[in-house]
Amino acid sequence: MTFPLPHGSIIVVENVADGAVASYAAMESRAGFGDGIPDVLKNGDWTYALFNGKREVREFNYAKCLACHTPKASTSYVFGLAEIATLTDGGASPPISDVGRSP
Repeated sequence: MTFPLPHGSIIVVENVADGAVASYAAMESRAGFGDGIPDVLKNGDWTYALFNGKREVREFNYAKCLACHTPKASTSYVFGLAEIATLTDGGASPPISDVGRSP
């Protein structure tokens, strides 16, 4: 796996409770997404979003996401990326879901 991950990369994590998806956490990299973000928080061109189990965007202070992911700059600001790479033979995993669109 090469770093940084290319623009257009999307990572979605399902948070499961009692056997059902309770929420989703997502991050996406696109050219220009980092524009206007203070350097102290900037995570390349990544942006973050949280969704409830119905795939509706949750209101949240996303500065917390930026601050938490900053130490992972060497792996494209992604936690567990090395582990993901070993599970997928170094390639990108198939899309899990498209949380930004209607089912």
